[in-house]
Amino acid sequence: MDIGNRIASLRDKAELTGSALAAKVGLDQSQICKIEKGVCNPSITTLRKICAALDISLADFFSEDNPEKMPEHLNSLVEKARKLSPDEVIQLCKLLEVMSLKKE
Repeated sequence: MDIGNRIASLRDKAELTGSALAAKVGLDQSQICKIEKGVCNPSITTLRKICAALDISLADFFSEDNPEKMPEHLNSLVEKARKLSPDEVIQLCKLLEVMSLKKE
């Protein structure tokens, strides 16, 4: 999944400009632009703020256009991840990345 394209798509669907989303999230419009273009990736904290501004959950963000089709075990994992501290989320992401690389 291209996170930047997903954010841009959801922002357009919500009929928000880049500057309007930036204001809701507390970032510069240029930072939103960089994220949408894939120049940089948002932190999990920033992604949570973006999702809140777009009125969607992280689960819905990652399930693309079919949130109701996300398997229950993945919904459960996302809900558990929401209870983690930002540092714990970073560690979880690193662990998932390592596990993913082993599969390739």
